[in-house]
Amino acid sequence: MRTYKFRIYPSKKQEVQMKEHLWIEKNLWNTLLEANRKKYDAERKFLTKNEMQIMAKNSGLYSQVAQTLSHRLQNALWRMVKMRKRGKECGYPRFKSIDRMKSLNYPQAGFKLDKKLKVTPFGEISIKKHREIEGKVKTLTLKRESSGKWFATRKSESI
Repeated sequence: MRTYKFRIYPSKKQEVQMKEHLWIEKNLWNTLLEANRKKYDAERKFLTKNEMQIMAKNSGLYSQVAQTLSHRLQNALWRMVKMRKRGKECGYPRFKSIDRMKSLNYPQAGFKLDKKLKVTPFGEISIKKHREIEGKVKTLTLKRESSGKWFATRKSESI
């Protein structure tokens, strides 16, 4: 696997939409985490992947992004359980503020790169493609750096 990082230049409208999606993603993370905490306190069990995906279904995010978020949260919860079993001190994953949500992950679909980067639901975004991508593109992450600049990080499988 190789990772390629390209600078993207969303329009003002696209940037507002992308920030709104980060906000939705933050709220979804916090909602799912709260639901998991309540279920664990009551039954000593976490929500299943399926239950979390159903909760994330009509969140307003692209479906693949919402599913990835629920999978990341479930992995964080199980990491916590494994660490506690090993005797290490650790707490629940954190509730997120908007400062802690920095990326939108597209694991399989919803994006295409030609001369511009086409991303569902943002449309065509200008990109500084400084080199060609070798192999088949597997994932895309849209990330806002602390400087306010946006980047597209793509993982591709080498041929």
